[in-house]
Amino acid sequence: MSADQDFLAKILKRVTRKPALGSRVDTDVVALADNVGAGVSARSLLVTVGNATVAGSDALAMAESASFELDPAARKLRSDEWEIQPPSQTTSDAYVADWGELGLRTGDLAIFLNEMRFAEVTSIKNVDVAGTSYAEIGFTHDPDLNNGGAEATVTSQRAGVSTLTKFPIGFADSRLILDGVYPGMRRGDPVLVEYQGNRILRVLEEVDIVQARIDVDTIDGTPEAAFVPATRIYLNISPLDVSWDRADDYIIHYALVRAGRIFPAPASSITATAFDAGSPVTGSAPGPQGKYAIVGADGRAAIFEGAVLPSGDELRFLATNFVQGDAEYELPAKLYGPLVEATRGETVAAEILGSGDSSIPFQSFTLRKSPLTYLADPTAPNGRRAALSVSVNGKKWKQAQTFYGTKPTDQIYVVTHDAEHKTTITFGDGEFGARVPTGVNNVVASYRHGVGGNVEANAINAFKKPVKGIKKVFNPLPASGGEEPPTPEEAREKAIQSTRVLGRLVSLLDFEVEAARYGGVMQARAHWAWDDAGEDATVHVWVVTADDGDPSQELRRYLLGLAEPDAQVTVEHAIPTIGAFELDLEIDPRYQPVAVSKAVLEHLFHPFTGMFALRNVGIGGYLHRSQLYAAIHAVEGVIGVNQVMVNKVAMPAAIKIPDGRYLDLYDDPIGVNGELFSVNLAGQATLLPPNLELPVAHAEVSAQVWNDGTWQMPTFTVSSHSKEPLIFGLTIGSTATVLNQLGILE
Repeated sequence: MSADQDFLAKILKRVTRKPALGSRVDTDVVALADNVGAGVSARSLLVTVGNATVAGSDALAMAESASFELDPAARKLRSDEWEIQPPSQTTSDAYVADWGELGLRTGDLAIFLNEMRFAEVTSIKNVDVAGTSYAEIGFTHDPDLNNGGAEATVTSQRAGVSTLTKFPIGFADSRLILDGVYPGMRRGDPVLVEYQGNRILRVLEEVDIVQARIDVDTIDGTPEAAFVPATRIYLNISPLDVSWDRADDYIIHYALVRAGRIFPAPASSITATAFDAGSPVTGSAPGPQGKYAIVGADGRAAIFEGAVLPSGDELRFLATNFVQGDAEYELPAKLYGPLVEATRGETVAAEILGSGDSSIPFQSFTLRKSPLTYLADPTAPNGRRAALSVSVNGKKWKQAQTFYGTKPTDQIYVVTHDAEHKTTITFGDGEFGARVPTGVNNVVASYRHGVGGNVEANAINAFKKPVKGIKKVFNPLPASGGEEPPTPEEAREKAIQSTRVLGRLVSLLDFEVEAARYGGVMQARAHWAWDDAGEDATVHVWVVTADDGDPSQELRRYLLGLAEPDAQVTVEHAIPTIGAFELDLEIDPRYQPVAVSKAVLEHLFHPFTGMFALRNVGIGGYLHRSQLYAAIHAVEGVIGVNQVMVNKVAMPAAIKIPDGRYLDLYDDPIGVNGELFSVNLAGQATLLPPNLELPVAHAEVSAQVWNDGTWQMPTFTVSSHSKEPLIFGLTIGSTATVLNQLGILE
C-alpha cells in the first residue's frame, strides 16, 4: 500500500467512526474541507483625526459588541479633516445673496449690468443652505444669471420727459429732451427707460444741456417762444418705438447704486462624480494618496481612493476610484483621511499551549480563546487566512491544509475547529508531518480571536485606552465582510462543496462553488461573457453578500489564482431587485393566525433552507408561483393560498429576474392577511405596529397586448418603495394574450 493510500485509509477509518459532522467536526475531515468551520473577521476603515503613533497594545479600537485591531502597517497615524466646498451649479431654482451686503427691497428693480438684464424683486426671505443663512430673493422672472452670479444695482433717481417742449422725442435717433436739468447723468451711464409699464435698459450715448424752446401765451393771448435749459439724452440703441409717443408717460431711472451680488443658491448636496475632476476643500494642508471618507451632514458617506492636492491658491480633493458607499452627500460635508484599516479580532501574544512529546503521534493542543480570527486573503485557501502563528522551541512551524502528501520531516500543523468553534492545533505523526519534539512548555501560539463584527457606521468610536494626539476615531461606513462561524448544517454543506473543486477551476459550476465559499459571499452565479478590450471570452461572476461590502476585487484575484493560467475573470456585485409582497392565506381556524403568518415567513426566509434566503433566491432566472405556493403549503396551519400580490398586482405564473440581479425582500415590510411583518437576515419574523402601510411610489408603463383580435396599448400602474428596479406583473382580461406580462422597470 502506498503512502497516499495508507493516508486515505486512515481518514476513511476516522470518517466511518465519526460520521456525524454536525455534532462535532472531526479533525482530519475538516482539514480536507479547508477549515469550513471558520468564520471571517469583518473589516472596517477608520477615521483617526490627529497625529500619533499607536503602540501594539493601544491599537485596539472598540465597538460595543466587538474589538477591532488596526493594520500593523498603519500604526503611524497621520489623518486630517477638510471641509468640502459647495459645487458650482449650472442651473438653480432660487437666487440668494449674503445678508450683510444686500441692498434690495421688495418692489425694487434689480439691474444686472454685466448681463444687461433686470427683474423686479417680489420677495426676500431667509433660507438655510448647507448650514449658512442667505437671503433668498424672488423675482418676477428668471434673470438667468450664470454660476458666479452678478452684481445687482438699483436706480436712486428718476427724471421725466418734457411735456412743454415741441418734439421732445426723436424716434429716429432715440433722443429725449427731459423736463429739467439733471447733472447726475453722464455719457456711458446705464438708464432704465419706462413707458406705460414697459421697460428697456439702455446706455447714454450722449448727454448735453440745450436751450429747449417752449411756447407760452402772452397777456393778450399771443404765443411767444421762450427758451429754458434742459438735459438732452441720446440712447445707444435706435430707433425708439414710435408707439411711445406720450411724453408724460416716460420715466427715466438713473444713478445706479450697488445692491449686492446675487447668485444661484449654493447646492445643498454634492455627488460622488464631483470629485472625479477635483473638488475644492478647505483645510490646513494637502493629503497623500490613500483612502478617504466623505461624510455628509445627513450621515451619508462613501470611501474614495484619492489625494488632497494643491491647485493654485486652493486645495482640491481628486478621487481616482470610488470604493463603496453612498453617491450623494448633504452639505456641509467633511473629508477625512487617509484612512486606516482595522479588522475584527483581539491579539493573544505568546500563549503557551503546552509541552511537546515526541512519543505521541498527531499530538494536538487547543487555543484558550475562541473563535480563531480569519482574515479575507485572496492568496489563501478558500480566500481566508488564519491570524495564527505557532512556534516550537522558538521556531515557527508552517500551517498546512492537510497532512496528505507531506513528508516525515515537514514542520507543519493543521488547524481544525469543533462545533463549539474551539480551535485545535494538530501536529504530524512522523510519517505525515513531523512529530513535536519533546520539551517543557515549548509549544507557543500567538493569534487573534473574534470573527464577524459587521457593526454599523460610527459604532467604532474609541481606542482601548486613550492615545495621545488622536482627537477622535470612528468608522464612517459599516464594517463589512464579516461572517460568523457556520452552523453544523452549514459546515456540512461547505464540506461537500469543498470536494467539488479540488483546487482547480475549470467549469462555470467550479467558479460558482468556489466564489460562494469565499468569506462573506452568500451565493454566486457565473456565465460566459465577451471581453471587448481583451478580445477574449471571460468568466463573469456575480455575487451576493449579506452586507454592503463588495469583495469583488479580492475575490477576482482569488479565483484567478485557482483558474487556468490564461483565464479571464470578472467579478461583480449583483444588484438587488425589490418587490412589495403581500400574501392572502387561508388559515386553519384551530391555529392562531399571527403565529401561522410568522411561521410562513420564517419558513420562506430560513437562512439556510428558505427560498427567499439570500443564499437561495438565485441571481437571474425565474421565481415560480407554484414553488412559492408549495413552500407556503408546507407550513402547518395553512389550508390554502388565496392570492399573492407583488407591488399591488396579482403575481403571474413566473417572475423573471434579469441576469445580474437578485430578489431582496429583507428591507421592506411584507403583508400577510392584512398584517405587516419584518424579517431579518436570521429569518426571524416580527409583527409590526398596526396602521402602517406599504410605502409605494407609482409609475406608469405601457405594453402592447392582443385583445379580442386587435392590438391595444393599455396603461397600467406598478409600485415601488425604493429607487431600485422593481418587479411588476400585468393582467388584462381573461381573453387577453399578454406579450409583456412581466419585466423589470428601470
